[in-house]
Amino acid sequence: MCNEIKRKKDIGQVIGEAGTLGLPLTWAEAHHATNRHPDDSIRITDRTEIIRPAPAGGELQVLPWSWKGAHGAPVFNFRSEGRTFAREARCLVPITHFYEFGEGKPPKPKFEFSAVGDAPFGIAGIVREGAFTLLTCEPGADVAPYHKRQVVLLFGDQMVDWLHGGAEADLLLPTPAGRLQVERVR
Repeated sequence: MCNEIKRKKDIGQVIGEAGTLGLPLTWAEAHHATNRHPDDSIRITDRTEIIRPAPAGGELQVLPWSWKGAHGAPVFNFRSEGRTFAREARCLVPITHFYEFGEGKPPKPKFEFSAVGDAPFGIAGIVREGAFTLLTCEPGADVAPYHKRQVVLLFGDQMVDWLHGGAEADLLLPTPAGRLQVERVR
């Protein structure tokens, strides 16, 4: 499952892209508004920026990726099938890349996925216990050759719809073919 993501854009760029979608962003805490740079490697338990629903658009927060599950293991990915998510629990994780490991014996091949044409996108997530996790679904055609699941990717207006309570059945779906490019990085 996805255990590493990347955001090559600084938060100013993320705020600008969200604004073009009609999703004005504000910071939950003023001290986070400065010095938020791109991040080449965000891993489980790392803190990073997420977007939460807010009355006037979206609210940026910095939270850790994963909470402790019932048996103490981190919950960093969460199956979306057959579940509903309250608007208040939803979040969007703005990224430019995500990684998956292929099958086989270690060392397993590592693949980097990004949007074709550098289109803005994010991962659907939820917040619990002061942390976030990434939602997963069946893999789309671009991911299936490399992994048996994928994170739920949202593009353009889908990001706004997710934050504002859009129907899970319309949003928590595999990514359509041709939206992602892939590169083997190891």
